[in-house]
Amino acid sequence: MGYLDLYGSITNNIRGAVGTFSGHTLLTGSNKDYVYDSRFATSAPPFFPTTGQFRILAWRE
Repeated sequence: MGYLDLYGSITNNIRGAVGTFSGHTLLTGSNKDYVYDSRFATSAPPFFPTTGQFRILAWRE
């Protein structure tokens, strides 16, 4: 148990849990805080495979 600090990026098909909670109390795993890096809206990270184009197909909050 602890806190998950991520510096970089995550690319995945399905976002899964990294912990379980009871209310606001962490029971297993890690707390996490993901912050969107706005630079990825216009360019890919270094060495990330791309098609040369980037389009936002959908956006939800």
